[in-house]
Amino acid sequence: MKNITILFAIILLIASCQTDQNIELIVFNPISNIQEQDGAVHLTADLSNALTEGIKYPTINQTENGKFEVKFQLKNNSDSAQELFYKIYYQNESYKFPDGSDKSIFNFYGSWQDTEIGFKPIPKIKPNSKSESITDYIQIVGNPRNEKRYFGTKKISAEKLQRKINEIKNNPKWFELIKDKATQQKITIEKSLIDNASYVLRKEKNDNLRWQRNPRAGEYSFLLVVMNQDQLNKLPEWIKHIDKTNEKGLFENPYSYFLNSKNNSFELAKIADKKLKTSMVFLPETGIVAHEGKIASDACNCGNDDYLENHAHFEEFYNVINWNKSHYNIPIIADIDDSYTRDLFKSNSFKYPKDSAVDYYKPGQKYRIKDMSYISDSTCSAVKYDSASKSIWVINKGNNGKSHPRKQSAGVMTRYGFMYGKVTGKIKFPELINKHNVWNGVTNAFWVIKQSGSSWNNRSECKNKGYVAKKNGKLGYEPFTSYSEIDFEIIKTSRYAYSKEIKEKHPNYKAQLTDNIIVACTNHDIGCQDPVNYFDSEIIYGDTTFTTYRWYPEYRSKFIRTPINEDKMFKTDYYYYQIGWYPDSIVWKIGPTMDKLYTVGYMDKTITKIPDNQMVAVMSQEFHHGDWWPPVAFHQDNIPYPKNDIIGKLYEIRVE
Repeated sequence: MKNITILFAIILLIASCQTDQNIELIVFNPISNIQEQDGAVHLTADLSNALTEGIKYPTINQTENGKFEVKFQLKNNSDSAQELFYKIYYQNESYKFPDGSDKSIFNFYGSWQDTEIGFKPIPKIKPNSKSESITDYIQIVGNPRNEKRYFGTKKISAEKLQRKINEIKNNPKWFELIKDKATQQKITIEKSLIDNASYVLRKEKNDNLRWQRNPRAGEYSFLLVVMNQDQLNKLPEWIKHIDKTNEKGLFENPYSYFLNSKNNSFELAKIADKKLKTSMVFLPETGIVAHEGKIASDACNCGNDDYLENHAHFEEFYNVINWNKSHYNIPIIADIDDSYTRDLFKSNSFKYPKDSAVDYYKPGQKYRIKDMSYISDSTCSAVKYDSASKSIWVINKGNNGKSHPRKQSAGVMTRYGFMYGKVTGKIKFPELINKHNVWNGVTNAFWVIKQSGSSWNNRSECKNKGYVAKKNGKLGYEPFTSYSEIDFEIIKTSRYAYSKEIKEKHPNYKAQLTDNIIVACTNHDIGCQDPVNYFDSEIIYGDTTFTTYRWYPEYRSKFIRTPINEDKMFKTDYYYYQIGWYPDSIVWKIGPTMDKLYTVGYMDKTITKIPDNQMVAVMSQEFHHGDWWPPVAFHQDNIPYPKNDIIGKLYEIRVE
């Protein structure tokens, strides 16, 4: 009897080890038409048509038909023939909320571009046999769920405009209204037709502007789901078709649905071993688009011609001039070279009293100049492409021989939006201080900022009070905002933001005496108090404790100040600056090479609201107002106008 019991147990064990899976996956290769490296396919975004069509992986320039070729094969382990259906999904794995969480609906996922296509049939598989090798195609595109907030009107073609004009003419009542308008406005009927047809087309918003929700950079997975007819009949429509919403009006992530153990009514749900790794690379040699003002005579690969409009990765960045905030600058034109000592700085600061200022400059005058920071008055003169170094030069123009000296800010920005990513700039910033640690007044900056202020680019709702906003000169709150910004700002100031902190804890500290500059890491959370530790000042990342600052509860940003030796950063051919922007955190890193980056700042969702809208990257060199970074080490008003050009070089920006 004992031997029978043991034999029965062995039979049960063997049975439990055997598969009872009717359908077995033999092969699943989601990208069979591009060669892989180390188990992944690496693909850099082809930006040739991305301004209007959005980023796609792949494009027609990367594969024969502009799609990934997907191949898979199944085996039917049952004793009956199987009629099955399949669907392929993809999801960005680098920048996502956990599968199964409520926030997973905000992950970037998709399926076939035509969302009306649900599950596709598989040829009937005979009992205990392999299926045919199934081949299909898929492309990762922007706004894959066809969300209406990202719909609008593309550039109106002459053909489309004429069709609308013909439609108006064929409608007698509508055409009569157009004629009446033409008479009232004293314009031709033809002009009235064009104006009204254009207006109607812009209001229709029938076009999926996929560039407004571009695919995220980083790693993608591919999910194959197989089910029979009965299972398919029970599957929610919003899982069959990713553009549909559930009973609550919400999208539902298919990864969360199929990978949830409670939802196991399907034959197979398998994530492919092979991954896709994507990146965006913005290259200076593609040129710079500039839209404001007269093009400089010496412009190089910069302007507003059709080629640059369609191909340039960069655009000239124009700083906002605050006409209500004046400098009272000393009337001196000089470079902050090693001859400009701290004693000279101090002497010139006291030599020209601030209570006497004029609006003009004359060599040798005794009065300060009431002035402000400007941008260049000649487009493409402050930014230009240098073919020898394959870099964009960003230039704070010098004032040698000028009758009206200025402090001019300059910068460039990328033209293609992205959400999340490791955003890295390879940059040669200009030096900021001389051997006496005197500052030249420039703020070197690498940052990301909102791509658009339109409602399609709104951040997620701030539920605790709202985002801080100024209304009629008073502070108020609003549930939504499109403003977002994450910064590296490199300046000469105090490493400690509060005067009280210096007085009580560091009484001997003098920022003017150190050869350090400050790398300020800032997240503009617009004063949203949703984070549970909004008022906390310290946060730990690895072995480092970072002190964060916020001037007062309604202040619209939180920042960190990290001191770095200037020679370490600026007396090299270039340095790397990386903003690691994740759904729940931001990591600021810098370093001489990509494999030697080190962390200079960190914040997470517990202390600051992380941006979740589309942004672009900016490199700039700016003359900020003197009191922007207190306690002030060298006031902007007391820093001379630069004599010669101050030049920075941008070699590359990439998002991974």
